[in-house]
Amino acid sequence: MLLEVRDLKVGFHLLGDYTEALSGVSFFVNRGEIYCLLGESGSGKTAVLKSIMRLLPGNAEYSGEVLFEGENLFELSEEEMVSIRGCKVSMVFQEPMTSLNPTMRIGDQVAEVLEFHYGIKGKKARERVIELLERLGIENAKERYFHYPHLFSGGMRQRVMIAMAVIAEPKLILADEPTTALDVTVQSQILKLLVELVKERKSSLLFVTHDFSVAAEIGDRVGLLYRGYMVEEGLVEEVLKNPLHPYTKDLIEAIPLPGKRLKAKSITQETPPAGACPYFSRCEKRTDICRTQIPQFKEVNKGHRVRCFLY
Repeated sequence: MLLEVRDLKVGFHLLGDYTEALSGVSFFVNRGEIYCLLGESGSGKTAVLKSIMRLLPGNAEYSGEVLFEGENLFELSEEEMVSIRGCKVSMVFQEPMTSLNPTMRIGDQVAEVLEFHYGIKGKKARERVIELLERLGIENAKERYFHYPHLFSGGMRQRVMIAMAVIAEPKLILADEPTTALDVTVQSQILKLLVELVKERKSSLLFVTHDFSVAAEIGDRVGLLYRGYMVEEGLVEEVLKNPLHPYTKDLIEAIPLPGKRLKAKSITQETPPAGACPYFSRCEKRTDICRTQIPQFKEVNKGHRVRCFLY
């Protein structure tokens, strides 16, 4: 086991109000595994990644444990975390348009990781960066090394972000919906490259997405978040073939497939009652107990866990 998140709780203070983003999330990522964290917007996916990287804003309040190779990252000093970020654990951020420094050449931004963590600089660093950029499908990499981000398309910028994340060969890569803003063809290319690099370097990947089809394509295991709660987890094949939670079933039912007739369904944005199951307002199988209690997250089959009173 490379990463283990235990009972992670995160909330934010804003203008006197407190909003809970994560409510006791627990999961683990094995060495060499691709774990997909799935959920709709606002479910808490990005909060999980930023908690692991210790990049939450100053108004955040958090508790629990994030164990990386058995060491609790929440107990490390900021100086110790700086030595881990980008070297042992790296992150591909969601928006490539704003994640790169517009005043630095793209090659220098990637090479900076090597210099900071390993002291590799100059010609040696440039050669390694150019080799990786070529591997990521950036043509004329020797010339484009010296270009600024505004000269790159969204897909090319995302490739540069991936280069920054993998250049130091970290053990764990966090990817926050890295293909969301790209067209379908480029999405497929980026996913393929990312998975190939992860497997070649024997890294682990924690991939955040809202697209179940992406999780099915690249993932080994999948965890589903809803309103800050982990509601189901298991092997991708098992969850797809035998979904247990009503939320998972609704998501799979909404996947468009050739010849499949999608059912029109009204989706409410109503907030569930205090103390109720997080999926209470949308669930068609809710019972009286769902209104007053939050179910435990428990194992139903080997490695297949669910948060629902139906099991």
